[in-house]
Amino acid sequence: MLAGGGADDTGVLTSAFGCYRLDLPTGSWVDLIAAANAVQAAEAALAAGDFARAKDDAGAANALLREQFLPGEEGEWVKQKRRELDELRTRALDVLADAHLQSGAPREAVKWAKETVALEPFRETGYRRLMEAHVGAGNPAEALRVYERCRRLFADRPRG
Repeated sequence: MLAGGGADDTGVLTSAFGCYRLDLPTGSWVDLIAAANAVQAAEAALAAGDFARAKDDAGAANALLREQFLPGEEGEWVKQKRRELDELRTRALDVLADAHLQSGAPREAVKWAKETVALEPFRETGYRRLMEAHVGAGNPAEALRVYERCRRLFADRPRG
């Protein structure tokens, strides 16, 4: 895998005392680090009112985070990393929805808010964002349907 990315097999991955160290060649990049940086940049751009940049950065992060981390692998550390990356992707989707809504593109905001709800069905803020986007798109009836779906989901959820 490293050789396919332009790194030879010598010295890139070393081990000592039961630990591993990855030394990538100059100019290499790690997709998960790039995604985290893009989410932070997108959130900062959104806060500054730079909706175009927020959309670009959040879109780049979403594209990098769309695929599952280490598919086919199991283990607690893999599951934890997947949860962290899902949270990061949720933040990117939130920026995409908010930036579109605030820049006057509520239909596009609906698309991104729906992805957030699909990824995190028990996150109430995703439903709220989706309802706001539907109202902004001139579809209050759909916003009410989303509200009802959210209400039922939380009412039927076992407590504890």
